[in-house]
Amino acid sequence: MFRSRGFALFGLCIALSLFLMGMPAKPVYAIGISPPTVKVNDILHNTEQIRFVTLSRFPNETGDVHLHVSATGTGADFLVGGEQDFFIPSGKDQAVFTFKVNPKNAADGAYEMDLNFLKLLPESSDKKANVSIMTGVTVRVMITVSGEQHLSYKLVAAEIQDSETNAPISLTYVVDNIGNVDWNPEKIVFDFKITEDKTVAMSKTFEAKDLHTILAGVHNQHEKLLISHTLPEGDYDVTATFFDKGASVGSVNSSHVFHVYPADTFKQNGDLQSVEPNKTVFTTGEKIQIDSLFKNTGEVAVKAITIVTLKKGNTVLDLSRGAQYDVAPQDSSRTTTFFDTKGSGTYTIEAYTEYGSKRTPLKFVTIKVNQTSLMIMTETGIAMLLISIGGFLLARKVKKTHKASVKTKPKKKTTKRS
Repeated sequence: MFRSRGFALFGLCIALSLFLMGMPAKPVYAIGISPPTVKVNDILHNTEQIRFVTLSRFPNETGDVHLHVSATGTGADFLVGGEQDFFIPSGKDQAVFTFKVNPKNAADGAYEMDLNFLKLLPESSDKKANVSIMTGVTVRVMITVSGEQHLSYKLVAAEIQDSETNAPISLTYVVDNIGNVDWNPEKIVFDFKITEDKTVAMSKTFEAKDLHTILAGVHNQHEKLLISHTLPEGDYDVTATFFDKGASVGSVNSSHVFHVYPADTFKQNGDLQSVEPNKTVFTTGEKIQIDSLFKNTGEVAVKAITIVTLKKGNTVLDLSRGAQYDVAPQDSSRTTTFFDTKGSGTYTIEAYTEYGSKRTPLKFVTIKVNQTSLMIMTETGIAMLLISIGGFLLARKVKKTHKASVKTKPKKKTTKRS
């Protein structure tokens, strides 16, 4: 009896185990973080410094990713705002978490703060298996507290976007503040020099009241400015010179030549959608017909011209610059070009469209030109005729040589007997 009950209990355990093993498990997705370590050097008492970390979702994960943020370690109390919630929005692979550090009245020295991002997966809808699984990631913040102020910064770059005549110029300057106090430049002067002769075409000055504060301890601070201008169309080099306490403290140049385009250039956009010959194999003497289709994908009407070139190898055989035509926004226009074939071989057709103040990329099409059957027959006939003539002349020469040898053959002498 006891043995039968033991077998029954053992069977029940096996069945329960199989049931639990067969239950669907929710996947546990990891979180990525960059950088894994953050430094806050020589922060002053009762001051704040800002830092950033980037959190990444697992590639297969969908929906919002909700995280709970907390701090531990000797510098845990330095996290401004304490514990908080954060999430990576649905449809975004990454999100930047911004946090502030304030050591308050802590003694000078080194501290560590572990910033913990904890994710709690939703509970299963099956109440019998009400299990929650937690996963997360930690970034270590290394902090040194100091009572000594020092100003230290680096001018990194001046970045400028191309503009149009009479449209504002968008310019960004980049500064590293590697000190422990904020920095306010006294002024910044932007010089726009004509690229060709380096003469200053325009100079703009921004005073301290128009500039942003460069925060202590923050690298790659991007500060944007809008500059009104009356520069004509052309190319310019831009230099930003920084001043503090009445003197220049350094300058940076734009990383590329700044272009000023005619008005509405940025509203212009077009696409040479197709370049099609009427066929891909021709015979000598045939006309090549090429149909080109251009579409105005921009916001304003443009005047356009399609240019088609016929090449054999690297040699340009013909070039057609078609008539100018008007194309309204979102409309298309088709042009046709004709070329004569120039003997057998492989040809390349190159085409692009100039529109407004822009042009489309080149499109390439390859065609082949063969000889006509009549030409092939004619050439064969000529070759056979030449061979026949050569054979005839050779045979005639041989015959003449033979006759000459017969005529010059010595006669046989006869002697009389007495």
